Amino acid sequence: MSVLGVLVLNLLFLLAGSGIVWGVRGWTTWGEWASLGGIAYLCGLCTVSVLATFVPIEGGALSAGAILGIAAAVGVAGAAVGFAKRRPLPQRRIAPAPHDVVVLVPMAVTFLVLGLFFRVARIQPNTAWDAWGFWTTKAKAIYFFGGIDPTIFKQTWPSYPLLVPVLDAMNFRFMGSADTTALGVQWWLLAAGFVWAVAGLLRRIAPPRLTWIFLALFATLPQLDDRLLARTADWPLDLFFGVAACALLTWVLTGEQWLLVVFGSTLAAMLVTKREGQLLAVCLVVAGVVALGIRKRRAVLALVGVAALAYVPAAIWRAWWTSRHWPADTPPGGVVHATFASIGDAPQAFHLVAQLLFDYHLWLGVTPLALAAGIIGVVRPDRRAATFFLVVFALAFVGWAWENWAFVTEGFPITRDPSLNPTNRTVASLVVLSLVTAPVLVGQLLALRSPRETAVPVTAST
Repeated sequence: MSVLGVLVLNLLFLLAGSGIVWGVRGWTTWGEWASLGGIAYLCGLCTVSVLATFVPIEGGALSAGAILGIAAAVGVAGAAVGFAKRRPLPQRRIAPAPHDVVVLVPMAVTFLVLGLFFRVARIQPNTAWDAWGFWTTKAKAIYFFGGIDPTIFKQTWPSYPLLVPVLDAMNFRFMGSADTTALGVQWWLLAAGFVWAVAGLLRRIAPPRLTWIFLALFATLPQLDDRLLARTADWPLDLFFGVAACALLTWVLTGEQWLLVVFGSTLAAMLVTKREGQLLAVCLVVAGVVALGIRKRRAVLALVGVAALAYVPAAIWRAWWTSRHWPADTPPGGVVHATFASIGDAPQAFHLVAQLLFDYHLWLGVTPLALAAGIIGVVRPDRRAATFFLVVFALAFVGWAWENWAFVTEGFPITRDPSLNPTNRTVASLVVLSLVTAPVLVGQLLALRSPRETAVPVTAST
């Protein structure tokens, strides 16, 4: 029964997101909707979850009615925009047979591995310390008591945002109980939605064969099971970041304005998932501006404007907890002081990040391959994709190293031990970035892209 509740909630996310995609883009056939469904699902999940964080901030309870109301408002608003723009109604049309049967092999591998993971996700208990000692504890407080109980929230990393506890609490509401085991299905659905969304976003800018090869690599990463079953905020943050990066890169290359909505919704979710989302958001915006170039002022202003709007929910949360004088979880003396006071630890911090990021036994060889393709791609006439990837990668790499040396204490040493240092989790964001950009970078180098396979109707993207 608990699993059914999770599925019903996520169906609401899909319906709400479909309204968003209908409003900003539309689709001409139901087959086309199937290719956009993952984008719709994650847009719906991000938008509904971000809006739902305002409920406990205002002292309200996340009742089933409140959740249904938010999802309905999001979906209806999107659909109303679509009707106002006179989107054509979808037609029933038989989907054409795939042009490249080779792509079915990595697709089958991806679906098979994810299917096997589902069997584990629905019965695996919640054993990750951060999950049961922190994230689900806050979720239970929201579910049972409503609002934000200071006796719980103030004691455990009070400045951390609310999206994951709120998402957990919404799942508890639809389950009918605080079943932390069934939450594994929600984390599995995030992985499945990520694969679905990335495949839909890359179909215009990368060969399907390469897209599915790298998605199959995603499904077979040695660290995937830890991320999938941990029920911590690191996993949603990485996946939101990956989809935001994919949407932004696709927008930079194609100029389709609806992609900014996808980018904005996932960026907003990043910013209210973990504090580290702020660092990753800055990396994306700076990389987007650099890839566009200063001559495209209108596009740059649009990007910066979307990013500013996406920051509003995070700003509201920050204003709430700072107004109550909750501790900020900053290093002694402040961030600026700690950055320079501990600068001697910087080489060790950079070594740790590189050591964990390029560990084949953790992440296979995805990141070195993407880096090589990006470096070679810089010398191509169209270097936008390579520039975007390399700027995000470089800024985030430095950022994760900075986090180590600036925040180093006796309780937070620079070490590979995952129980003492979270870097083995934070570097996963760069692995996800490599996975979603490598099909584009490698595809450009090999010149495999076929317009016939990747084109979509122009009328649907206006």
